[in-house]
Amino acid sequence: MQVEILDYFPDDRNSTLQGRVDFKVIYSPEKWELFRNVSYFVKGEKRWLMLPNFKRNEVWTPIYERPPESLKSLLSLVKEELSSYLISREPSALANDEPEPTTDLF
Repeated sequence: MQVEILDYFPDDRNSTLQGRVDFKVIYSPEKWELFRNVSYFVKGEKRWLMLPNFKRNEVWTPIYERPPESLKSLLSLVKEELSSYLISREPSALANDEPEPTTDLF
């Protein structure tokens, strides 16, 4: 099983919600699943993902269901892949070491 991050949408409106992620789980070239709009939360050292829900007959219902242990291992893989994805998309720390040009006239 392989996880591929398709897109990440940062969200800075909430202190714990960091963004939403779309990802693909590849089992084989012919068998795969897409997950869209999965919420990514961070609070201190704790990180977690939450699958979207919808409301039917006044009850919130998960869009996607799996046995708990299977889902837990899948989301653990996604968190690892998402961390790598976010690190690779951050601006390089070395680029920030260059001094900014001064515009002082005096």
